[in-house]
Amino acid sequence: MVISIQWLNKAKNLTILIFTKEKSDQLEWRRSKVVEMRARGMTDGEIAQELQVSRTSITSDIAYLRNRVKESIKEYVYRTLSRAI
Repeated sequence: MVISIQWLNKAKNLTILIFTKEKSDQLEWRRSKVVEMRARGMTDGEIAQELQVSRTSITSDIAYLRNRVKESIKEYVYRTLSRAI
């Protein structure tokens, strides 16, 4: 019985990992579409309507993407200045 429970726990964990990976892939895809649509001049509302998600989701995606860009800039400046010194 213990082996069965351990096996079920492993199967459950694997299912969670697969589900998490799929959600992560979907989120990454949506964020790339947000970037494309924003570059074409679409508003948050238009993007949300096109992707069939809430405007709040689009606003969150844009905030996330802005933070990633800020972090990338900080890393670039740090690396560049570190080499210059």
